[in-house]
Amino acid sequence: MWNHNLVMDKIAKFFGGKQVGLGVVKLCYFLLDLLGGSVGNMMIGLVVKNPPSPQKESGKV
Repeated sequence: MWNHNLVMDKIAKFFGGKQVGLGVVKLCYFLLDLLGGSVGNMMIGLVVKNPPSPQKESGKV
């Protein structure tokens, strides 16, 4: 799952944190806004269903 706060924190730390890391993160957000700004702020979700357990299918719950 994508957690942008965690990813951006790792990017900032990779570039040394503090001012340089902050600048790189701001640049990332600028580029993301520039390239994907026309689609707006969308949320994409995935639903994962587990197959039913054999006990539930046979009625032995």
